[in-house]
Amino acid sequence: MNDTVNFPELYNRQLKEFEKSLENYVDSVEDQVLLEPLKYIMAGKGKRIRPMLVIFSNLAVGGRSEEAIAPAIAMEMLHNFTLAHDDIMDKSPLRRGKETIYKKWDEATAILLGDLMIGYAFGLLPNRETSTNNERILSRFNNALIEVCQGQALDMQFEQSESVSLEDYLKMIELKTAMLIEASCCIGALSGYGTKAEINSLIRYGNSLGLAFQIQDDLLDATAEFEKFGKRLGQDLLDGKKTFLILTAEKLAKEKDDVELIKNFYENKGVKEEDIPKMLEIYERLGVFQIAEQEIDNYTFKAKDSIKRLQDNIGKNMLYWIADLLNKRKT
Repeated sequence: MNDTVNFPELYNRQLKEFEKSLENYVDSVEDQVLLEPLKYIMAGKGKRIRPMLVIFSNLAVGGRSEEAIAPAIAMEMLHNFTLAHDDIMDKSPLRRGKETIYKKWDEATAILLGDLMIGYAFGLLPNRETSTNNERILSRFNNALIEVCQGQALDMQFEQSESVSLEDYLKMIELKTAMLIEASCCIGALSGYGTKAEINSLIRYGNSLGLAFQIQDDLLDATAEFEKFGKRLGQDLLDGKKTFLILTAEKLAKEKDDVELIKNFYENKGVKEEDIPKMLEIYERLGVFQIAEQEIDNYTFKAKDSIKRLQDNIGKNMLYWIADLLNKRKT
């Protein structure tokens, strides 16, 4: 990676350009009924990882960023569709410290907004007049939509299951989280007319990056401050979420009190608020946090290793930097 490049500055410059394009697109929509909630959900300031991956994957195969802007907005729409609907199913009042759509408005608005965003997203994808790869991009986007819904269904099933293996969990997060990140990289490469080898490299990069991202999310739920992460500490434990942390602790627990508390988590579909510190202490004592950090490092290495044979350019180097950025994130 080229250490002379100011990667944060380059990322923020590209992010600013994307935000402007996104704002212009949202301002152009004609739906007045759902315009306010649409602007609300799309105004969430953040890293915009998925659209940035579309753009930098495009550049990594020698493309032009303007080719990737519309597909990048489509991926951000798809991502926010999942959030609007997930928050209903999870009954989440807040996301990143901000009221969710269903909480600020109502469930019907959140459902309709999600449906609307999917419609807009498909409309943003290139057609045969603007890209000879249009059918491949459409197919990959459609598959990502199907897979993320399958992943969410598995996640909901797991909440009712008394036994979930780490292998089951990894399959679920591959569908629910990694596939959107993988699709972002694939669609970016397709928009830049990458070769088959380049596209496959970026697919592997996105898959590994997505797995690292979700395990990091699980870890942050148990370690990050509310002001930074936007969620209360141990929310997944309260909600009965089967995460990398609880599944690892279940495998390692030997002491009677530890086993009993984890058993109660399964039977009661979550723990009481007063038991959160006890669970976090179990994680710490059993080395669960360290195991999670090692898995994140392993998947981050695999992601970076997947693209080492790509041509050396700013897009590739930005993808290296993004992998390291997500590995060290605290939000």
